[in-house]
Amino acid sequence: MDQIYGTIIIVLLVLLFLALGRSGGMRREAGEELEEVNDSRRNKIEDDKEKIVKKIESEGRITNDDVQQLLRVSDATATRRLQELEDEDEIEQRGKGKNTYYVEAGQEEEGEEEEDLEQD
Repeated sequence: MDQIYGTIIIVLLVLLFLALGRSGGMRREAGEELEEVNDSRRNKIEDDKEKIVKKIESEGRITNDDVQQLLRVSDATATRRLQELEDEDEIEQRGKGKNTYYVEAGQEEEGEEEEDLEQD
């Protein structure tokens, strides 16, 4: 009888060990999948910011509404992408309120060149 209980306990311990081992593997797999999703998301964000910079280079400026249409995102997401580019010193904000637009960092304000030429 003691042998039967001992065998049952050993079998249960082996099953428990196997179950824990599998769940650990599942956690690793889930972690790897999550990392892939995070990498994909980071790549998408960088691609979006690159699109914004290219649009500014070709058009000279961009607005929040332009970013929303370009990337097909919400106002909040467009604002976030523009702020990230500002924080990275890639672009500068000009104007206020509805007249806000963004240009490449270091770009002279409209009319600055003309004023400089007139002063010479």
